[in-house]
Amino acid sequence: MSDTGSSPVKGSLLIITLLRDGVPVVFTASGRSMRPFVRDGDRLTVDPAAVAGLSRGDIGLYCYGEENLVAHRCLGPLQPPRGPGFRFRGDAVIGPVEILSRGQILGKVTGLTRDGRNIPLESAWRRLGVRLWLAGYPLREAARPARQGAARLAALVRRYFQRGTRSR
Repeated sequence: MSDTGSSPVKGSLLIITLLRDGVPVVFTASGRSMRPFVRDGDRLTVDPAAVAGLSRGDIGLYCYGEENLVAHRCLGPLQPPRGPGFRFRGDAVIGPVEILSRGQILGKVTGLTRDGRNIPLESAWRRLGVRLWLAGYPLREAARPARQGAARLAALVRRYFQRGTRSR
């Protein structure tokens, strides 16, 4: 789940090697790109990619750069004529999708543990929550400029009042 540009997951080269050799792995997620469904510190179980079984709503693991592991949500397969591959995006990410070929995907997240509790990824309620979250993306994207504008306005108001208290 590592955010783009963040430090690599500890042991990421070993994880990449194990997954490419067909060995399932468990590692600790870091970053905020998959909130609210995956949190910083969650333990993710990843099975080597059975890419044929990867579908919309699943979490796939891939490598960004040489050793930055990224676990993001699969938005579905690419439509022809773009060729075989998938579209991915982090749940908390507003912006363009990541386009990946089948060969770039290292595995599928099949388990999630938070605070010692296993969180089922395949339950009907979890799947419904993911579908609703994905369906709401256009609304979150449209609201982004308003949130940014409100933050800028709040900063201007704070600066205005800070200057006013200094001159008194």
